[in-house]
Amino acid sequence: MKIFSSVDQYKEQKDTAIVIGKFDCIHRGHASIISQIVKQKAKGLSPLVFTFSNSPRAYFGGEQEKKHLITAEERCNLLEKMGVEMLVECPFDEKMQGMSADDFIRMLTQTFHMKYICAMNAFRFGKDGAGNVDLLQAKSKELGFVFEAAKPVFDENGKVISSTAIRNLLQEGKIEQVNSMLGYEYFIRNEIVHGAHIGSTVLDFPTINMIPEQEKLLPPLGAYVTRIRLEGENYFGISNVGYKPTVKTKDLFLGVETNIFDFDGNVYGEKADVVFLKFLRPEKKFDSLDALKAQIQKDRKNALSFVSNLLC
Repeated sequence: MKIFSSVDQYKEQKDTAIVIGKFDCIHRGHASIISQIVKQKAKGLSPLVFTFSNSPRAYFGGEQEKKHLITAEERCNLLEKMGVEMLVECPFDEKMQGMSADDFIRMLTQTFHMKYICAMNAFRFGKDGAGNVDLLQAKSKELGFVFEAAKPVFDENGKVISSTAIRNLLQEGKIEQVNSMLGYEYFIRNEIVHGAHIGSTVLDFPTINMIPEQEKLLPPLGAYVTRIRLEGENYFGISNVGYKPTVKTKDLFLGVETNIFDFDGNVYGEKADVVFLKFLRPEKKFDSLDALKAQIQKDRKNALSFVSNLLC
């Protein structure tokens, strides 16, 4: 997938099928829209996602989300797997803010050679949000593109799936509901780094350690059943999100520590995905290492029971 950091950087000559959005996560609603532009490959169009590298809300003085459901790298990986061929991460600046809705559509057709666009009925664009799906429909014949209105996607309770709802559920530790709304399992992708090696030397519970990106929104501190994607293979395990309060180390940092079931290998420096499946318990400080070891064994037993039911 080709990535462009501005409109001016884009020099491709391919006709495109476009979707526009913030995409602070890629949930089932987003996937439905993106699938529409990917289908246009059959008509010779290149699927293109247009988004902003900074928040328009923050530009106008509002509060920008300090944490995101996916990092920029994770978003790129997801979009590429879905069949998107080009991603434009455009800065929202004074020029973009002052662009009229008509000029915005002409930019899409002239710069990006847009022949198809899919958008939700609530989509707004251009100066003061004057552009909407009615304008897209009206301009489609004049400028030679096809507009298609996207249908909303609902959760099992009949509510429209949204990034805000997913964010709230994640912060409540409701991992299974988060995964249902995402349409895939929430994950953290990062490099495996050295820890204090207490897991392998003291607790007889070897682990891999990851330090999530600062921009990544994490679930509540605690223990989780996880799936680990590593070196092209999938494993199950237990992960702890937190500061390891029972074990005194020199540096206090927020990390993700994972024991991988049935795995024994040196993977320092490799990148892995830790995929969250179920919340087990909150993080707590134990009175002793023996108490921690006993709790780890309980966590392992509960995790293995969950995995056994999952594989049935």
